[in-house]
Parts: sequence; C-alpha cells; structure tokens
Amino acid sequence: MKHYGSLFSGGARTLAKNIFVLSFLFVCIADIPVITAQIPGKSNVQLSGNFTVANNVVNGNHRLAIVRVDFQPDTSVLTTGDGTFDLSDTTTITDTIIDPPPHNAAYFKDQLVALHNYYSRVSNNTLTIDWQNSPIFPNDTDGAYTLSETMRGYGKGFADTTQESNWAKLLDETYDLTKGDVDFSQYSTLVIAHAGVGQDFDIPLDDSPFDIQSAYLDAEFLQDHFSDSRRAELENAGIEHVLILPETQSQLDIGIGLTGTFALLFGSRIGLPALYNTETGASVVGKFGLMDLGSNNANGIAPSYPSAWTRLYAGWDTAKTVNSSGDYSVQSPEAGGLEPTILKIPINHSEYYLVENRLRQIRSSSLDSFMVNFDTLFVERDPETHVITDVEEYDAGIPGDGLLIWHVDESQIQAGLAENAINTDPDRRAIDLEEADGAQDIGQYYGVFGGGRENGWFFDLWFAGNDGFFHLNPDYSTDADSTIGFTPETHPDSYTNSGTFSGIAITEIPAADSLVQVHVDFDLDVPGYPITGLASDPAHFLSLGYGSNHFLVSTAIGANTPDSLEVWIKNRNNIVTFPAGGVNRNIESIAGRINEQNQAVFGLLEVNSGVGPDSVFVETLTIENDGSLVQRSLLSGVAGRPVTQVIDDTTGYIFGTDHNQIHRVNTSGGADWVIEVPDSIKSISLTNNGNLYIGTENGLYLSTDGQDVVLRDEEPASELVTSGNEVYIRNDRGLRVYSANDISYVEAADQSAIQYHTIAAADMDADGRNELVALGQTETGEWRIFAYNNNDALVNNFPIDLDGDYRNLSFGVSDANLDGTPEIFAANDSGQIYGFASDGSTLSYFPIDIGEPVSAPLYFGSENNDHSVLVQGQSGQVYGYYSRPLKSGVEAGRTLWSGRNGNASNSRYVPASVLEPGTPDDKPIRRAYVYPNPIKSKFATFRIEVNAGDRILVSLYDFSGRFIRNWELNVHSNESVYEFAWSTSELPSGVYFGQVEVTGNGINQTEIVKVAITR
Repeated sequence: MKHYGSLFSGGARTLAKNIFVLSFLFVCIADIPVITAQIPGKSNVQLSGNFTVANNVVNGNHRLAIVRVDFQPDTSVLTTGDGTFDLSDTTTITDTIIDPPPHNAAYFKDQLVALHNYYSRVSNNTLTIDWQNSPIFPNDTDGAYTLSETMRGYGKGFADTTQESNWAKLLDETYDLTKGDVDFSQYSTLVIAHAGVGQDFDIPLDDSPFDIQSAYLDAEFLQDHFSDSRRAELENAGIEHVLILPETQSQLDIGIGLTGTFALLFGSRIGLPALYNTETGASVVGKFGLMDLGSNNANGIAPSYPSAWTRLYAGWDTAKTVNSSGDYSVQSPEAGGLEPTILKIPINHSEYYLVENRLRQIRSSSLDSFMVNFDTLFVERDPETHVITDVEEYDAGIPGDGLLIWHVDESQIQAGLAENAINTDPDRRAIDLEEADGAQDIGQYYGVFGGGRENGWFFDLWFAGNDGFFHLNPDYSTDADSTIGFTPETHPDSYTNSGTFSGIAITEIPAADSLVQVHVDFDLDVPGYPITGLASDPAHFLSLGYGSNHFLVSTAIGANTPDSLEVWIKNRNNIVTFPAGGVNRNIESIAGRINEQNQAVFGLLEVNSGVGPDSVFVETLTIENDGSLVQRSLLSGVAGRPVTQVIDDTTGYIFGTDHNQIHRVNTSGGADWVIEVPDSIKSISLTNNGNLYIGTENGLYLSTDGQDVVLRDEEPASELVTSGNEVYIRNDRGLRVYSANDISYVEAADQSAIQYHTIAAADMDADGRNELVALGQTETGEWRIFAYNNNDALVNNFPIDLDGDYRNLSFGVSDANLDGTPEIFAANDSGQIYGFASDGSTLSYFPIDIGEPVSAPLYFGSENNDHSVLVQGQSGQVYGYYSRPLKSGVEAGRTLWSGRNGNASNSRYVPASVLEPGTPDDKPIRRAYVYPNPIKSKFATFRIEVNAGDRILVSLYDFSGRFIRNWELNVHSNESVYEFAWSTSELPSGVYFGQVEVTGNGINQTEIVKVAITR
C-alpha cells in the first residue's frame, strides 16, 4: 500500500478533525462516527459473550469475532493500497514501526490482546476481553473474505450520506460470505477488519475520499438500513453490534496505532457516551479522555484513561464526596494506594465538580522503550508480530501532570444521553473541563498558531507554578511553593452553569505527584446543609427560632395518606414526623413560634378532603428540642374550607373560611368568636394592637378583637399587608395605600401596566417608615421588584430587574448584614436565589443556584448565630446559604419580611420600622434630581426628597433663562419624597434648568437641577 490517508468531513455523531504536531505535519484525529443512539446501562441487559451492563456498571468477560475482508484489486488513487491486506515480510522490521505487516491472523489476535490490556487496566479488571476465545476468521492465517467491489464501493465518497449505505452494504456482503463459517451468537460483537486504512485522520496533501470510515453500528442502524426480514435474519444470527476497523491506521510514513481507534469504538459499543460534540464533531475534553481525542494519544499506542466522569458512569471507579470544608487527598488511578482517585464536590442539586489526579509517569522500566513525539514510552511488544500489546502508563500521552477539575451538569446529561449528545451545547456542556489556563481552548481551531492547546495542553492541568494559570491570575495570593486555586474569583471561576455563585474554592493545589492534598472551602453553604430526608414537593415551609434553638418545618403530602408535619431539629440533627390528626385531612397552612420554655409551638390549619362535608380544624403541637412531643391538641372545628392562612396570636388562632366567616379558636380548644363579612374573603392581616383587617372581593373591613366589622374601603382587596397605621392593598387595579382615610393608587413610574403578584412592607430607604414592596410583572413578561413610598413615588434605585419566573413564589427583606439598610432576597421558580442591596445592586456572591425548582417561599434562619437564607426544593432538600459578606450576630427584629406571610406567625404585619432612621438634616432639601437624565423619551420626573417641608415650588427654565412652567405643592410632612411628572414632548432638544425651592423649619432652600433633552 503506497497511498494512505484522507480528509474526513464531519457529520452527526462524529469525532472532530483536531490537530497535533508530528514531524512538521498536521495529523488530525477525525470523525470516527458512532452510529448509535442506544446507550446501554439504564436497565439490566444480558448480552452474548457473558457481558452485562447492570445499573451503569459495565462489566464482564467480552468475546469478539474478527472477520477479515478485502476487496477486488485496484490501482485507484482515491483509496489506500490495492484492496488487499499487506502481508509483507517482517524480517527487516525495526522496533520503531507501529503495527508493521504482515497483517495476518496473529496480528489481529495481538490487537485483541492490546484492547484487553487497556480495558482491564482502566476498568480495574471489571471489564475484560476474552481474547483467547475471540477467533479470527477465516481460519487461514493469511486469508480474507473477498467482497464483490473495489474499496471505493464501500467508502464515503463526496457525499455525507453515502457512507452509511455503504456500511450497510459492507455488513450485508460480509454476513453472506461468513454465515456458514461463523456462529455469531457466540460473540457479543462482530468486528469487520477490512484491508486498507480508515478514513479517520486528516493528513495534509493527502486525498483519498473513498476510504472507509471506521464506525460502531448498533441495532438502530440495522433497523434504519435493512428491510425488516433482513434485519430479523441478522439479529437472529446474533448480529446486533458491529465494529468496522481498518487493518492499520499508519500512513505516509506516519505510524498510528490501531489500539486507539479500537478502544474508542469499543467504548461506544459498551455504552460509554461520547464526550465530543456529536453534532459538529468538535472536541470538548480533548486529550484528557478516551471518548474524545484521548483515544489517539501517543499516536494511538496509549489511549488516555477514561475521564473521571466516564469511569464513574461505567462503575469502574468510586468518588469520595466532599460536603464540608477541609483538606482532602487524591491519588492517580495507577498509584495503587488506598486514597480516593476522584473527589466529588456538589455544587447544587444537578451540578458538581470532579477532581482527579492524572500523571504521564513516563519513567524507566523493564519494558521496551518506544519513542513517540520525542517522548519515550515503555511498552510490551509481541516478539513475532511486533504489535505493541501493553503500555506501562496509559496516560503517557496526556500533555502533562496535575489535577483535572471537571464541571458536571447532570441536567444536560439526562437531556442528551438517549441521543448520545450530552456535550453538544457549547454554552452549557455536560462534562466540561475547567482549563487551568483560564481559556476555553479545547475544541477551537487556531490553525498553525494553536500550538496544540485546542486539543488540550500542559497548562490545562492544575499544579503549583502553572504559568498558564498565573498569566490570567497575576494577583492570585499564593505561597512560596506557588500553589494555585480554583475559586469564584479566579479564571476560570467556580460559578454554576447558570452563572450563579457557588461559594466553592479548591485551593492550595501543590506540584504534581502521585498523591496530592488540596483544601476545599464551601464559602456560602451553612454547615449541615443541604438537609435531606424531608418529603419531596412540600406544600409549606418555615424557619423558626435562632441558633441552637432552630426548627425547620415542612409538610409532606401523601398520595393516599393524610399530610404530615416534618420538623428538622437543628441541635439534634434529626427529622421528626407528626401525621395530621385525622383520616384524609390535609394541612392547608402552618404557623409557629417559640414559647417561653424555648419549645416550638405549631398551629396546623387542616381540612377534611373527600370524606363528608368540608370542615376546618386547628391542631396544635408543642415540640422539645430533642424532637419529643410535649402536647398535641385538636381545637374546634368549623364548617367550610379555609381561604386564608392561619394566624398565631400567641393565645389563639385566626383564620377565614369560604363561608365568609373569620374564626378565632383559643389554645384551650374553645371557640372565642366568629365574625361575618358580606362577600368572599381574600386576605387577612392582624396588627400588633389587635386590629384585624379583612380583604374581600368587594372591600376592606376592620374588626377589633372580634367585635364590630367596619367597612373602610369599597374596593377589592386581594392581598393585605399592615404596617403601623398603614394598610397596603393589592387588587386587580394595582396597588393601594390606606392611611387615615386617605386612599391612593400607586402608579408605575415607567407608565407601563404592571401585574403585581404579591406585596410586602419594609423600610427600604432607612428613613424610619416602611414602604410598599411589590413583586410584579410587566406587560412584556419581565419580573421586577418595586418599592413605593407613601406618596406613591418609587424609592430610589427601584424597580429592580429580575431573571426567571416568580409566579409561585414570594421574596424576603432583611437587614442581613446589620448595616442599617435592608437587603432583598428573591428565589425564582427554577431555583436561582438573588440578593440585592437597598441601592438595587446585586449582593456579592449572588445569585445562587440550588440546581432544582424551588417549592416554597424562602425563609431566613440562623445557624451558629449567622444569618442565612433558607429555601426548600422540590426534592425536599433544604438549602442554606450565608448572606455574605457577613458572619455577624443576628437579631430577630432585623428580618422585615420572611416567607409568604411575613413571619412565622403569618400575621402579615410589619412594625412601623425596625431600623434606626438617620439623623435628619436641618435643611429642607435632602436631594433633588430629574430622572431619566438625559431625557430621550417624552416623559421625565422631578423627584424631591425633603427632610421637612411646608411648601415645594419647582420652576423650569430653558438655557436662555426663559420661564417654561412650574409645579407647586403645599405639604405637611417630614422626611418624604415627592414627584412631579413632566411631559417633554413639546420641547426641543437642549439644556434646561429646574429651580427647586422648599420651605420648612423656618428655612427657605433653593437648588438648581440641570437637565438635558436629547432626541
């Protein structure tokens, strides 16, 4: 064979043309397609040859049948060789040649030995090849079955669709030629070894487009390319898994071992998912994994170890899961010690890091030395065939020594596994290598300027003194040994795939060695979280108490059983379950408090479901810190279904029903009072002085201690929040503020329609008075947090834009870092938690991604006297995150709004202010400005913040001093914000001046505001 090689064009399920440098030529490993969408391993599958895939453990002793086929002789330059096997004499062969002829039966037997040695090593002897009982057909040492056409008739040609039909023709003819000689049912895999070279490598100045691509063909391929009767005949004969291999990959005096190609395709055959992009052919993990470019490491002599994820997926290795900060050791796969070879560091519910230790370990040995790409490997060769059958270190071909850090996304794996397409999204790879040099080079194409880094190179590994790391991290704080780290601040960083903060840091990474120790930090995670064992998809969730006296409460819903209340006790670290007190009784709402004995007291609002008439009950439980039940009482029941939350007012419980009634039952079990309203109840809120506000579909009502019901407003009140003397209302028209008979609607500052979904109250500007805070959605679907003062003006820096959908959730407000100003936290339906300072900026280390949908509103809690944000996912796991940058003591009063109803008692009441207002300035004007400025639209707003004022006058002038208009307002309030809407549609572009004059405290103060209109 005097002409070898070809350029293979990529297609679906192909391996990319990626370049490595060899003797000034560019040799591209390319496009060994896996024509399969069937990944074994999801159930127990018995395959022929005593080979099993059970629970994702690939094991067994595997037998193959190799059938040699050649072609009608030809002299075409479009294919390699002359169509027959190279059976040249080997007497003059030197030990520098890879896979020398003669390519006879003994040669292929040694290829089986090489495959066995590789897989038995990397699988820890879990998977072996029974090479002694894997025959080579025909029985004649130099024989072959001759097909009806020249090689060109079975190759790819110029059309991407040609090769698949030609594979089918190759298999079809091979079966007819061999079915009398081979009992295929005795072997799990048929290997068709054809004469010539595979069209699997791209070599410049070489063009043989009709060579045959190497491939793995599965049962789905048979179904797609054969008639039903022919497919049934093949399957009945035992043919369902076929590998197509050339006699050699060496070409143009470049030696390329067949072991790499064989190992890659056999990996596909046993169900190892491809780690390259099977849609584009682009590499994803490069030389660092068998199921990508690593199959051809050291010119195919030493295929790379499978990646850490592949070894775990196949069941060939185990990982030590790291859930807490500390020092951890990791050894190389062939070190032979007792330390773990893989560390698994959970990020969230669906993402985690895998850390493995990989070494080239090219060292002196009793084996034969072999030079590849200027490196000396130590190998074992058959003395007769000269085939390399074993390699001392299969990672000898990776580009360096050190740790590999893999970012694994299980959601992407599950989405693409069935189609063997887990790494097809370049923006969110399922198995992604965190390249230590900070550049995502692997899979790119840089041509001659790439220097090999697009295939994976020395600086992608993590080791002390890595200059590639320090190039992008020059300010990284290191030690005398130049240790490096992978943190949220480095390049690359440890953020989640959705771009949220993980808080994970892997630091003190030392020089490469067979056993190294690293330090792992979980900067955000509260110790002891996530909590597992709570029921999945909970209906309710709250946090109660602080420090060691901390309870988390959730309700579990059973398909055929009543609800149960699940309580996690912090200082006992256990979960206690208390079933609801009755058959088919569902928990509709829970409220809680800590009593004077430091016990947790819970009130459960329950309703019968599906048995007799609807009836509502209140049940109470008192629980000690050790989880023991102190007391359990079933309080009075009433007819109907609950339509509001249950409110705990320390001596009893208040709730509303669909009978238009509000009930109060006391802790002794008696009914204290019941009041009625004229229409359907929507919301209730209890102030600290005993005033109960009732929102209905047609009005706002007030009752004190269950006495007279007074109508206060004839507008719907779907949701209520009370604060001091104010009542905040949400209805279909928008937001309303009720105070001393002064009712007003809040108008959105941007004049666009807003659909508000839930409201709260908090002192957002630290002025000593609460503001109305609302979670809303614009007409175009964007979610925002709004904050309005009592003059209907937006608080500075609001609204705050949000990402995601918040339809089913609420938000929390707390002075988390005790700086005197509140922070807002919101968790969206998908599981991202956002944190914002009062100025609208994103808090450091946020957002956070828990990796699964959130099932209930967030709560604030405390572990070891540290403030934390707590959320529960659909799986039941409870996640706790410090609201950094803080680790200071927590005061209960600093939480302004937590959970869906403001606090654990569900009162929907917020004290007038829990923050200390700043000392007011003696001057009337605190601040005056126009927004937006410059003005590009038709509307703008003058905003005046006053410390004290009786009269406000705003006069507008153009640049020449010509008066345009003014606004005047008599006021009688201190520390308020006032806004004046301004239509600019009649004014040309230019510079304007607003003179703001405020009189207050006997002082008259004037400020000039400059404004630009640009259109």
